[in-house]
Amino acid sequence: MQLGGTTHRVHLSPLGTRSTAYPLPDGRILYAATEPGARDSGIYITDPRTREEQLVIDLPNYAEFDPVPVRWQRELPRRVPQQVRQPKVYASGLGLLEESSPEAKQPAPGWTRFVVVAGRESDFPTRSAALARARYLRILEAEYTAVTTSSHTSLETRILGVVPLYEDGSAYFEVPADTPIILDVLDAAGQRVLHAWPLANTSVEQGRPVSLTQIAYMTGRNGEVRACYGCHAAQQTAVPNVPLQALRYPPTRISRSVADLQYRRNEPDYYRRQAIVGAGFGETYRRWLASPDPWVRARGCEMLAFLEDEAGPALPRIVELTRDAHGEVRRAAAWALCVLAKSEHVPVIRELAARDVDELVRFHARSVLQVFESAGDGELELERLGRLSQPGDADRERVRSALRQSVPPVAAFRAAGRLRDPQAVPLLVPWLERPEMEAYAKEAARALGRIATPEAVEALWQALRRQVPKKAVFNSRYFQHGPRPEEWAIVEGLVLANARPRLEDVPLLIALLPNFFMEKPRFEDRMRRETARVVWPRLLLERAGLRQPIVRLCCEVLRHNAPAKTHARPDTTKPPPLSDAATASVYEAVLRGVNLERPFKEHDRPFPVIQALGAEEALWLLSCLALPGEMPEELLTPYLTSAYHRERIDAAVVLMLQGFRSRDPNLNGAESVLLREAGRAYDFSEICSIGKGMPDDNFRDKAYMVQALAVHTRNLAALERFADPHTAYRDLRYGLACGLARRGKTDAIPLLLRLCRDPVTAVRQRARYALAEIRDLARLRGETPPRFHVVWEAEPNAAPVSPASGEETLIRVPVGDLEFAERHYPPKLWSWRDTTPSPLPPRPKPMPNPLADWQLLLVPQHFRNLNMAQIRGAERMMVERVVELRQTAEVLRQLPAEQTDTLWQRWLDSPYPYAQYLALETWAARPRPDYVPVLLKKLDEFARTSNAVGFWWCCEALTSAAKKLPATAPEGTTSRASVLATLQRYVTAKPPGTALFGPEGMALGYPAARAIGKILATTQHPSVQQLWQSENPWLRAGVLRGLAEAQAPDILPWLRLGQEPSQPALVRGEAEVQLFQLQRR
Repeated sequence: MQLGGTTHRVHLSPLGTRSTAYPLPDGRILYAATEPGARDSGIYITDPRTREEQLVIDLPNYAEFDPVPVRWQRELPRRVPQQVRQPKVYASGLGLLEESSPEAKQPAPGWTRFVVVAGRESDFPTRSAALARARYLRILEAEYTAVTTSSHTSLETRILGVVPLYEDGSAYFEVPADTPIILDVLDAAGQRVLHAWPLANTSVEQGRPVSLTQIAYMTGRNGEVRACYGCHAAQQTAVPNVPLQALRYPPTRISRSVADLQYRRNEPDYYRRQAIVGAGFGETYRRWLASPDPWVRARGCEMLAFLEDEAGPALPRIVELTRDAHGEVRRAAAWALCVLAKSEHVPVIRELAARDVDELVRFHARSVLQVFESAGDGELELERLGRLSQPGDADRERVRSALRQSVPPVAAFRAAGRLRDPQAVPLLVPWLERPEMEAYAKEAARALGRIATPEAVEALWQALRRQVPKKAVFNSRYFQHGPRPEEWAIVEGLVLANARPRLEDVPLLIALLPNFFMEKPRFEDRMRRETARVVWPRLLLERAGLRQPIVRLCCEVLRHNAPAKTHARPDTTKPPPLSDAATASVYEAVLRGVNLERPFKEHDRPFPVIQALGAEEALWLLSCLALPGEMPEELLTPYLTSAYHRERIDAAVVLMLQGFRSRDPNLNGAESVLLREAGRAYDFSEICSIGKGMPDDNFRDKAYMVQALAVHTRNLAALERFADPHTAYRDLRYGLACGLARRGKTDAIPLLLRLCRDPVTAVRQRARYALAEIRDLARLRGETPPRFHVVWEAEPNAAPVSPASGEETLIRVPVGDLEFAERHYPPKLWSWRDTTPSPLPPRPKPMPNPLADWQLLLVPQHFRNLNMAQIRGAERMMVERVVELRQTAEVLRQLPAEQTDTLWQRWLDSPYPYAQYLALETWAARPRPDYVPVLLKKLDEFARTSNAVGFWWCCEALTSAAKKLPATAPEGTTSRASVLATLQRYVTAKPPGTALFGPEGMALGYPAARAIGKILATTQHPSVQQLWQSENPWLRAGVLRGLAEAQAPDILPWLRLGQEPSQPALVRGEAEVQLFQLQRR
């Protein structure tokens, strides 16, 4: 098992969370689970036939998850028959290294094919209406997490390409094997399709426009052909048995290249690493269009499609490339015109749609014509207006009229910006500060930046000045602190407008820079290139002449401080001497920016308000603001040996960005220190990792040092020791592979070939990707690229592939046989030298005075809200001291009832679901009739406040207490009839006051129906029969379970009827469990 945390899983279930399940050969399941309302997960085992759980291990205040049995005798799993030659060889990136064609009947080695069927079908009318506008599926790759076990450590995504979605909703494409992909829906203009959110019981407001981006990954193994009917297709319909339009043509191959647009999180506009507005990428891509290499010309077209504001000068060349001799170039040029074409290009596009021999080129051309010539689509009509080569006043007025609508089409914002209409500014400004309408805020800011009148620029600055200091975050678990997407939209608008900040705006730009707590210390983040979050603030500060003064200030901070001697930020931090008032003003502005989000604490790591800039802050700012070669390495080198991990990490990162000179013979140069420090052994074992369920000081700082060496050293032979899996931990090997990829030169190939044999999949895959990236970079530089040939080491006598006459020699990429893992890490054959279990952390001692001390546990700092954007129900989850509160409850239950009655009532009245659960669990075990009025009142309160935990356990307690009540009683007194009447309100089609996520009947109907069945305990009662005949499967399953648990005498026929194939799966599953339970009794 792993230690760390299931972290940001939403605990909607009133019975707690179940995650990371592992099936055992005897049918039982090993998994991680929490108690209701708590986040402290432990390892459990259960038999799904009985639902009985057995605790395996639960360390106090640790989160255990992802259990795997080790000492378990089992047969070798059966293997899937080989579909192509040596299928394991081409997994995880190897298919990218060899040339192959997508037009064969079967996927080429290393590739997977997907067939999308009925891609316009949905179980929601609003989604179906939006999908009717879909024209493309954009294929997104989700990058693997390489080293850490903590969830969300790697939210890196890259856009691999787009594939056509035909009129019948079909698509056919080929992607690299073992690549997690997500589908993003685009319209004919290449813009994301939005739909009105259809659900009323989530934290996303019903009717709010959101994208149709898929939220679950798909992946395929080498040689597979996978079909997708759609997660949201109507459940009552079958896959249509008709020929698919997409299958008339070869699959569209979507490959992976160094030129792909990468971005962080789920936002390709503000977190991107390529095609950043204002950063000079446009000039680079325009040069690619003139390359003699068709692959490079194609990449230039694709990347300029992401840079609309800098692609204008290249449009004539892109149009010219639609007649290129190479189909790949024509496809890329035609796709770019989907996004960039003006009305003047329609005649050329019409000819392209009619005459090109390539179906994908014709499809792109037809999409452009759909933008300019189709009628009836309001979004595309506004898109057309924004792309007119010679717009008139009437066209601008039509766009302004659309903007006056209460919820305008999002294309109206783009059109207003493209038309540079100053009269639209008052209509755009109100949308800048609408975080619940993120796409509208983004397009409004872009439009104002393109219009760039003084009024537009001032509106952008005013919005930024109001928004950045706000710490409240709208509707998202993952942006609790730090910059939000709508703030970055404003910054992009300012960049587009060529705005210059004033000194008063410096704190805002400093606060926008990504740092340790605003984006959390993700291991992989600092292994990659900077994003727009770094580039845009640096660009704005440069325009104002403030970047270099801040860099000089940071250098002075490093000179006047020393590396930390403890594991925390030094208390002796002192400001540097400030030579004049202007320098002092800049210093104070930077300090205010650093403190803007503070004080803050994350995972027991404090970020207090600081009184002076220290080395930690200076190094972080230099990693964002200093240009390559601007920093003297003598200032950075001492911090590589700091006792404080943040100083060590950022010093290595800055050296990686800055570069360093050749080795110092006195062993004090940066390269010598990096080699020495990276070579020191960690003081923790390999299995440890950065987790978030507990404090963890095992920081992988040496990986950044190895990466810096790999990027800049002239002596690659000195890095061979970091490629050895027997002596170097996986983070060092991964850092070496990342650094060699960033180096981008062919001299890195020998080391990467060694890493291709690594026993860890993430390292092997990163090395293979690095080889492909080095090849791609050589092509982009105009050099002869290396060519690779995959060689399976299990066939050492296989004849080598000889290059054709005049071609360069192929580089053999070695791949181990199927037993590579056992060769590197021999199996222990189910025996250890010492079988004595390691001592576990001691359980907390019981509190000495539980009647009073429990108040020390029910305090706000032990609870957190863990909601997601789309789903609510995880407010005030207990994240600390869970075991202590459970122990306290167990002790209190042993005391006389008269001592604890008031106490349990206080727990029930608290705002904490875990405390409510413990109180109600106690009352269910010790039922009393006088509890019932309180329970009935609480039941309605829990339903009204969407508290699924409280509602479920209130039903439990009511069920126990109702057995002690008379069947009926005079008005004003409680009876079983009054309890049943209250429960009956929640088994109707529209239960009162509910806002819980999930299918109708799941959250409230199921537990209420179960309680009714347990109380009545007969199938003859009309209320029971009504529930059993309900069309809602949750109500039927609930009452069936309640009757079975009450051992109703006439339940057996109903259980057998519930097993019938015609019953819903939910009812069948419930019947099977309860039948098995009855047989055991």
